[in-house]
Amino acid sequence: MAVAPWLTFPEATLLTARALKRVIPQLAGADEYQVASQTLRPTLVKRTGYTFITAVAPRYNRATCDLSTTGVFVFATPQSVVAVYHRFPVRPEDDAALQALGPSATPPAKLGALMEQLLRCYQRTLAAIAAQATHAERGEGTSARERMLVGRNVGEFHALLQATLKPLSKLGADPALISTDRAASLRLMRDAITTRWHDLRREVGRRHGRPASATLPEPLQRSLNRYLAVGGVVVAFVLAATTFGFGSRHRPLLEQPFLFWFIGTTLVFAVLGVLEFLRRKQLL
Repeated sequence: MAVAPWLTFPEATLLTARALKRVIPQLAGADEYQVASQTLRPTLVKRTGYTFITAVAPRYNRATCDLSTTGVFVFATPQSVVAVYHRFPVRPEDDAALQALGPSATPPAKLGALMEQLLRCYQRTLAAIAAQATHAERGEGTSARERMLVGRNVGEFHALLQATLKPLSKLGADPALISTDRAASLRLMRDAITTRWHDLRREVGRRHGRPASATLPEPLQRSLNRYLAVGGVVVAFVLAATTFGFGSRHRPLLEQPFLFWFIGTTLVFAVLGVLEFLRRKQLL
């Protein structure tokens, strides 16, 4: 499909609708104008030359579709599809809001390079996750090197994402140029990576005979794990304090309030520090 060097919003929206019809079986027989009007939410990242079009498609469970021949990258999660139109900026006159704000400036070269790097890292990370998932499905197990590679890619993606969001939030002096919608599409990419990675970890655990995580949402599950770890340390400490003699004259620690709270608080903060370290290393 030939793509002009400039895309209007209607053209970009219809192009996304056609792409969705090719990759989502439920939309194959639908009219592309109907798909565009009912599922697509265009969002222009102003002054960057990138157009993000979010499509709500709850039944779509394919991880990613690269339509590089049309200059379109389609990122997908089970809840949404994000199409990134790369190197095809929307003309200011095609968007009334942009026209009212005046002509957009040339985007910083650094931001364009970051976007390029982010897209490549996103695809590389999904590929690493997919490779590990394939081994898990075959029951072949996964090596420590593979797990390290996935963790490193996920960490690199999050770092690049933050580096990309930062200049986006500083573009232009007019607050109207940037809103939470502009960063929402990038956050969807982040959520897709995070969700796929945690799904993979659960699958690997199940294949290796380890119990899968509870069916709670991931943030809630991580918080619960943290509280359980701290609670376990506190309970064990109190039991030890009431059972064994410790300190002056071998009195139980519970009878020495200052020492009891000092050691107890130190242990709790130590556990929290270890948990935070594991979380930052993407191991928890």
